[in-house]
Amino acid sequence: MSTAFLRKYASRTTNSSKSKQKAQDVTHLYMNDKNLEKIDITVSCDNLKVLYLHNNRINTIVNLEKFLNLSHLYLQWNRIQNIENLNCLRNLQKLYLGYNMIKRLENIERLQSLKELHIEKQDIGNANFTFDFFTLKSIARNLEVLNISQLGLMTLEPISILLRLKHLIANGNQFQDAEEIGHVLGRMIFLEKADIQDCPAQKDIHYREKITAGSYNLQFLNGKFITPYNRTFIKRFEEVKNKRRTKSDTDTKQKPKAVNRVKPSAHSLQLQNTTDEMTFRAWNSLNSAQKPMRRTVKKEGKLRPKSVYSLEGRHIVKEKD
Repeated sequence: MSTAFLRKYASRTTNSSKSKQKAQDVTHLYMNDKNLEKIDITVSCDNLKVLYLHNNRINTIVNLEKFLNLSHLYLQWNRIQNIENLNCLRNLQKLYLGYNMIKRLENIERLQSLKELHIEKQDIGNANFTFDFFTLKSIARNLEVLNISQLGLMTLEPISILLRLKHLIANGNQFQDAEEIGHVLGRMIFLEKADIQDCPAQKDIHYREKITAGSYNLQFLNGKFITPYNRTFIKRFEEVKNKRRTKSDTDTKQKPKAVNRVKPSAHSLQLQNTTDEMTFRAWNSLNSAQKPMRRTVKKEGKLRPKSVYSLEGRHIVKEKD
């Protein structure tokens, strides 16, 4: 790439009396919409801060190691399949990789200054988009804005490690449970804005309340402001509901199990009736001297007779109501 070509698509943020721009003074370079298939910038630009390479046909990230002061890199709307050769950009603060063909977020663990990451809408067919845990852990210290819209994600659990996130954009995914979303957002104590629309969990009529109750410091949900009054009311309501649920579960565990009584069979009933009849006949065969005296017992405030029958050393008690 010649110097003349570079001057045509470059600009500086500081005013200068010289009519000609020197390559080392360039801070912004516009290389978007040029049908480029490869990043090929041969001119050295030591002060380059912002590089626009979006809307091209680039499939590989290369030749960026000379731009050590780069802070903004725009690579969306290309044909990139893998994230690579970016760890040399130690001063990079904003990275745009949306609308490519990337299947996995990785190989940016050395971008310790990264504050914004946009990796939405990847053309990967039926494949699942995944996150490298070590990469997320490495960039979690400074990352404040994350855009993961339309990636077909089923859960937000992989990004729960991004504790310093302030703005999350996750529209058009397949999240199912509003309570799970609120639980993940609750770990991000610095989160102020969350855009989570067009997902199955939004069909829940208490979708907004569940996320608000689970979050810690969320101020805007899907573009709508959460007032302090609503936040306090929802959190207290959820606390009361959880206490009642816990108490109900405890009472259910302590309640004794009902005894399953087996219905006696016809044979058992017939045998019992035969035994009672034989006992009654034996009692009537005794004379008055052999019969014990009747005594009364008190039950529920009433006196009632209680007969004790003695037959061949056995005691048979019959209660009369």
